[in-house]
Amino acid sequence: ESTEYDEPNQDITTNRTQGETTLVKVPSGSEAQKEQSNQDAKQSGSYLELDKIWTPAYYGDDKHGMGHRSGLYSDEHGNLKLTVGKKHRTFDVKWNGEKYEVEIDGRRFTGRYLSKLTEDVNRVFRGDESIVTTPRKCASLVYHRDLVSCAGDMQINKSSLEVRENAIGKGSFGEVALADYMDSQGTKSQVAIKRVSQTSPHTLGSAMEVAVLASISKTHKFNLIKLIGWYLDTDALCIVTEYMPGGCLANYLEGLYNSSDLVQQREFRGFVKD
Repeated sequence: ESTEYDEPNQDITTNRTQGETTLVKVPSGSEAQKEQSNQDAKQSGSYLELDKIWTPAYYGDDKHGMGHRSGLYSDEHGNLKLTVGKKHRTFDVKWNGEKYEVEIDGRRFTGRYLSKLTEDVNRVFRGDESIVTTPRKCASLVYHRDLVSCAGDMQINKSSLEVRENAIGKGSFGEVALADYMDSQGTKSQVAIKRVSQTSPHTLGSAMEVAVLASISKTHKFNLIKLIGWYLDTDALCIVTEYMPGGCLANYLEGLYNSSDLVQQREFRGFVKD
């Protein structure tokens, strides 16, 4: 599902940081001007290293796409910002090594994750000044640090995958591909790769999906689809799970539920019980 929003006088350039490709919004102009802008941002103390942003695709919500509501976004230099209310008052959000913090009208708000920072701000700012947490048309802002904190041990290298079929399924989030995966022990298996496009309103939910599946995959109490891992591509978050022939997990469960076969009915009841 493609969404559109205005980005007047902006270019998209590619920045390579620690081996990863990062899409960065920069103002139009010469390369020297762009480099100077980034240097100025670093010296201001509010600059966030681009490899800390969950991207290469998710460079943050566009300030002008939020209307009169408050929200978090990253600017063209990679700085994290909070805009508040109809007047679009803007404040720097910083990382102090342990948590995010922002100072508004002399009051300091903090949070270990951006979601916790949002909760802290919304305890004071209500109504039109509360931070928007519902999906917007812009690409959702999620930081690499947050995802790594929840599921860093499940991050895998794209080179361990060999795509066999590019589109075995499709949804509003993007497409699902079929691939062969080679684990660290040299064992090969078939997997499904769910690609969540940077323009999809499902980006934040998909990051949460990774965190939940990572937690569940560490136990044997739940008979759920197994998370193999995740990685970042140039235009998407890629979620790698075990391959289920015949469709997605939801379709599989629906088939068991509606089946007249006693064996399949018992399988469904066993799944629900687990």
